[in-house]
Amino acid sequence: MDSYDPDIGPDLDEWQTLDESEQINLVQDFHIEANEEIPEGGAMLHASIHVVVENQIAIGTEPVPATVKK
Repeated sequence: MDSYDPDIGPDLDEWQTLDESEQINLVQDFHIEANEEIPEGGAMLHASIHVVVENQIAIGTEPVPATVKK
């Protein structure tokens, strides 16, 4: 996997093959490329939250998948 887009979501099988640091790096890269403003010092926390949610979706933690689809 060479990129991440939260609007599309990752291929969950491929996502789960990555270690957590690779997942965080992909999320941070997305936000850098999108020129999104994230409070200084908050990029790692923000990316980590994305990773937690994507991992919860991947393992089917309810109600996360249903909530994200709304």
